[in-house]
Amino acid sequence: MDIDNDILYDSDFDVTPLDTTIPQDQDSDDFGDDLDLTALVEVAETVEQQHATKNNNSISFVPLDDTDPVPPPALPESTPSFHRLDVENLRTWIYPINYPVRGYQLNIVQKAMFHNTLVALPTGLGKTFIAAVVMYNYWRWFPNSKIIFMAPTRPLVTQQIEACFTICGLPQEETTDMSGSISPEKRIGLWQSKRVFFATPHVVINDLVSNTCPADQVVCIVVDEAHKATGNFAYSQVVKKISKKNKHFRVLALTATPGANLDTVQTVISNLHITNIQIRTEDSMDIQEFSHGKNIQSIIVPLSYTQGTSGILPGIVEEFRTQVFEPLLKELSKLPTGVQPEAERNSPFGLQSARTRFNLNCNNMNRGLKFSIIQKFLVAEQMCRAYDLLCQHGIAPFLDSIENIDRDNEGKKMNKAQIQFQNNSCIKRLIPKLKRDMENPDFIGHPKIDKLVSILLKHFSDLSPGSTSKAMVFSSYRSSVSEICNVLNRHKPMIRASYFVGQADGKNGSKGLKQSEQQEVIQKFKSDEFNVIVATSIGEEGLDIGEVDLIICYDSQSSPIRMLQRMGRTGRKRQGKCVMLMTESEEKKFNQAKTTYANVQRLITKEVHLNYYNPNPTVIPPNYKPTLCRKALTV
Repeated sequence: MDIDNDILYDSDFDVTPLDTTIPQDQDSDDFGDDLDLTALVEVAETVEQQHATKNNNSISFVPLDDTDPVPPPALPESTPSFHRLDVENLRTWIYPINYPVRGYQLNIVQKAMFHNTLVALPTGLGKTFIAAVVMYNYWRWFPNSKIIFMAPTRPLVTQQIEACFTICGLPQEETTDMSGSISPEKRIGLWQSKRVFFATPHVVINDLVSNTCPADQVVCIVVDEAHKATGNFAYSQVVKKISKKNKHFRVLALTATPGANLDTVQTVISNLHITNIQIRTEDSMDIQEFSHGKNIQSIIVPLSYTQGTSGILPGIVEEFRTQVFEPLLKELSKLPTGVQPEAERNSPFGLQSARTRFNLNCNNMNRGLKFSIIQKFLVAEQMCRAYDLLCQHGIAPFLDSIENIDRDNEGKKMNKAQIQFQNNSCIKRLIPKLKRDMENPDFIGHPKIDKLVSILLKHFSDLSPGSTSKAMVFSSYRSSVSEICNVLNRHKPMIRASYFVGQADGKNGSKGLKQSEQQEVIQKFKSDEFNVIVATSIGEEGLDIGEVDLIICYDSQSSPIRMLQRMGRTGRKRQGKCVMLMTESEEKKFNQAKTTYANVQRLITKEVHLNYYNPNPTVIPPNYKPTLCRKALTV
């Protein structure tokens, strides 16, 4: 693991269930359990150094002076190779010096040229540059072969095309955007005539299945947002499909952090055939001069706040907990379910897990009683999600969740638990009252919004005359994003906010943003027409939104990938600030999550816990090593 500066080491009673899925207005992808970057540093360093020692591999250094090594002689044209070689170009690998040379990038590129490499690098520190250099050299070396850059969304695909061309000047006549907007018929011709492809993985796997994509000609694959390579996500399918016809291709995987538990990290390594991990954190010595740092602040907003327009929330929380949620929990706790009667000791996932255990262990129970208990479980899970939304996000998302339940039950024959919830006197009284309250033009649904407004007003009022600044606010739910944006725009012109969500329409009728509308928001943000973007997870991944000085996380995310992607938006050109708004319960969960990550970190510091893919695929002839050639490229 190349941590030190400029050093490189070689080497399942069936029932008709209620809808228990996460509300569809949550704009999020299945990130799974993800691991903080720092949780891999020590183990990766230990593993690779020990691996190198066992194999008598020497530690190699990339020289940072102007002297490049003498290239080896060209191989004979008749040299056996799965992919046709350009033997003259193969003598060197070119590193462009059109941009200032950064030692960590140079070291990572050298490793990625010859090993299937997972690069975990903080946002804004040049993962795309590394990908462009590797792609450029494989384009030089293998004139008849195909190079594929995969990104999970179309906007990311489009962005990376421009970035890679700007860096290395890959010929545009040999490059194509293979996004889903291109018909399968047209893609047939493109696969035949082009050499460098930028695409979503879903397009690539579809064309591999139809034999449109020539798997045997693929020599290099770049995987952006590589932490998604778990489960049955298309990234994993692409690598598996190509490997059936061609085992001689290089994989370069890019992410901010690769996963949050041992199984997840190992899955990414195995699915992408990773043989080497390159990790840098903002504390790594070789990137500190290029990382401007972040001032991270946690602000605890007590739910007991009873002042101002958001002061009604504590009473609403108490009423829903004691008259709706906890009575159902007490019913379950008196049954053989393992459920605790207190609201704070339950979570949606915990209730789901308890239901699964109950279903497995109650085979001798009367079928009618079993059915009744499972239905109570399902309603309790819905109530728990609604309660969490009320406490952490506020009244608008809570109302949406309750209305979604009513919408799902409409026109259907309900069971006893559902009828009991729908006829609950508290719900019948509470919902109409909250709707009336929300008609107040000054209504604010959670004290965190009050705090959010004050933070942004201070941020912009403290700017010196003539200077500008931009901020991003992240929340997991569209209804929350919409409410936040509406409240912020009460303070124009100082705060000029726009929402930024995914393309799909929400279950509650909320409209998504088309790709062109997303790009329009980004451009207006860059031109300072908007100075605040309020975003769901669509704004977390690597879209080029521009320089941001302030990030506010309206909800704490226990997934470190999402936290890193949020916080990675600041500090690219100057020091940024990240503020995490949390209730007391969110703070407790967040601290528990950090403890878990620390425990995982200790576990994976033993070599046996991570197994690299073996052997490292051979792409160039064995025992032949092209040498570094630093060169200014004409773009």
